[in-house]
Amino acid sequence: MKKSLDTWIQLLGMVGLLGGLVFVGLEMQQSQRIALADTEQQRAIAQQQNFWAFLESGYDLDKVFRTQNVDELSSGEITARRTNHHIQWYIAENDFAQYRNGLMTDEVYEAKERNIERLISHCDLQDITYFRFQYFAPGFLEQIEKFGDPCKKGEEPSRMITQGSKRN
Repeated sequence: MKKSLDTWIQLLGMVGLLGGLVFVGLEMQQSQRIALADTEQQRAIAQQQNFWAFLESGYDLDKVFRTQNVDELSSGEITARRTNHHIQWYIAENDFAQYRNGLMTDEVYEAKERNIERLISHCDLQDITYFRFQYFAPGFLEQIEKFGDPCKKGEEPSRMITQGSKRN
């Protein structure tokens, strides 16, 4: 009888242990979702602060950011455009780091990659892009390289990155 009671106690202990492990797993999953939501919120706040800074300075960031004809911009707007281009590269680099560390879903990062493609396509800002390349991690440069260089048709993407380190 005592052996049967010991067996039941061990079984209950193992069930309790398994229940605890399941609970810990669920808690970790919830913590991951909270971390993902928090980083998404922080990215949104950073972009809003960027817009507010430009607004407070008297610039329409949307106009400065999306203009197709740079000749229509004032010298102050061109400075704002160049500054924003630097900011957007910092954000893209940070997004890549967050993605690599599991703090961004594949779906969100795919949307962020479209931003990288847009940044590269601003031919009037290529000097900034080339300058920034020399400070990026190799993994991030590999991500950038897959988009090629739309400003230099037919040029190898790796050459675009190499040129960045030679320019400055």
